[in-house]
Amino acid sequence: MPRKRMIDPSFWRDEKLGTCSYMERLLFEGLWTFADDSGVGRANPNLLKADIFPYDTTLRGSDVEKGLSHLESLSMVRLYEADGQRYYFIVHFEKYQKISRPSPSSLPPPPDSVSPHGALTE
Repeated sequence: MPRKRMIDPSFWRDEKLGTCSYMERLLFEGLWTFADDSGVGRANPNLLKADIFPYDTTLRGSDVEKGLSHLESLSMVRLYEADGQRYYFIVHFEKYQKISRPSPSSLPPPPDSVSPHGALTE
C-alpha cells in the first residue's frame, strides 16, 4: 500500500544519487512511496513502471529494470527473491524515515545480508 513519505532535504544531496539519471532519481523516490514501513516493496519492473510512471508512454519495464540494477550497484537498494517474486529493500530506509506507528509487513523480509535497521552487514 502506498504511503505518504517525508523526504529529508539531505536525501537530494546524497552523492550516489547525484550519479543517477533523472529517471533513476525519480524511480528511487517512488520506491520509497511504495515500500512498506520496513523499506521493502515488490521489484516487478512493469508494476513499478505502472505505479511510478503511469503517464510516461516512452518508458518501458526494461528501463525500470536498468534503473533498479543501477540503484543496486550503488548499494542504495538490495534486490532479492522470495517465493518466486522479486523484492527490493531500501538500504538506510530508517535513516530518512521515522515511522511512529509502523504497520507489520506482509512481504518477506530481506536476506540476512541486510540488518533490520537498513545497514549492510557485509
